Amino acid sequence: MSATHSHAQTLAAIAHWVAQHAPDLPPMFRPGASEAEMAEAECQLGLPLPPMLRALYAIADGQTEGAATLLDAFAWMPLSEVVDRAAFLNEFFPGGINEEDPDHEPMQVDAGIRPTWWWPQWLPIMANGGGDYLCVDLDPAPGGQPGQVLAYFHDETYRSLVAPGVEGLIEHVARGLANGTLDLTDGMLCEV
Repeated sequence: MSATHSHAQTLAAIAHWVAQHAPDLPPMFRPGASEAEMAEAECQLGLPLPPMLRALYAIADGQTEGAATLLDAFAWMPLSEVVDRAAFLNEFFPGGINEEDPDHEPMQVDAGIRPTWWWPQWLPIMANGGGDYLCVDLDPAPGGQPGQVLAYFHDETYRSLVAPGVEGLIEHVARGLANGTLDLTDGMLCEV
């Protein structure tokens, strides 16, 4: 079985669980992005999408608006929103510097994450609607691994590792729904 087939099954399992437990919510995921849409996103980002992310976006171009959030308050964004948010963050924090608060507290980061306010090669793929993102780290600090997922909180000086990769994140959600460690609460898939 191919990795793409496995990821499609994982996303389908999540979507099925949510549809069974919250039939009034919109479908979990949007149709997949086309190769042309992914190429355009890469052009606008100035970065290649990692193969894993390309595979996932080919299956689903993020979540449907109004669907249950994928993890806590974070919803998986369509590629067009990823491009928009990345452009905003890169413009607002040139070179990773918070110019509005240059004297902020020192950054506290988990191992393998760059100790900076923002990094141009952090790709925001999930958002909570309040300015916070889960990002794929395309250029980690020593000890990190490309593709790791980190939490960026817009008004905090810490950056934490959420998962070793996007595939681990979605597998965590599917596994948690299957074994009861995650549940749907107020439209969010959360730890019980």
